[in-house]
Amino acid sequence: VPFHSAAAEVWGSSEVDAARTVMYQNGKQVCESGEPAQCSVEGTPEAGDYRVVTEATRSFTDLSTKISSEWTFRHNGPAAPNLPVQVVRFDPGLDQTNSAPGGRPHQVTVTVHRNPGAAKAGVRSLTVDVSYDDGVTWQRTPVAMIGNRSIVVLHHPTTGYVSLRAKAVDTAGNAVDQTIVH
Repeated sequence: VPFHSAAAEVWGSSEVDAARTVMYQNGKQVCESGEPAQCSVEGTPEAGDYRVVTEATRSFTDLSTKISSEWTFRHNGPAAPNLPVQVVRFDPGLDQTNSAPGGRPHQVTVTVHRNPGAAKAGVRSLTVDVSYDDGVTWQRTPVAMIGNRSIVVLHHPTTGYVSLRAKAVDTAGNAVDQTIVH
């Protein structure tokens, strides 16, 4: 969900300049909205393969200027009310000005959180990419996995911003792709 903190129990939202969310069921578009990560369909979700794509941009701040996520998951219908979706949380341990020291390695904790109440599944794979030019180019960074928590070490320059992109796939085949620019 866009603009959350690294803590799973903390909800976040933000004003945005533009947003779009589209949900597909079995390849067919079932809803679209101009809200980040919100798309509603009346009735009980049917069993099927789902894909939800969301993107939001904002210009009033110099942090997290563009966020996008894509979830793909299999939903088992009314018998499984909680969707088997997951999100990736980055905890870069920033200071009070939302900065990290440049010109040296910096550790970032990465955690994959599952929708509470969804069917249990572990993390099968997690990849993290980093960009130092607002997403023009990306570099894969090694991930050290410790349970459902992982660590990446960034080697960012002395000045500038970091963008992060992650993909997590669970043991049931459900996936999330997330990108945070700037």
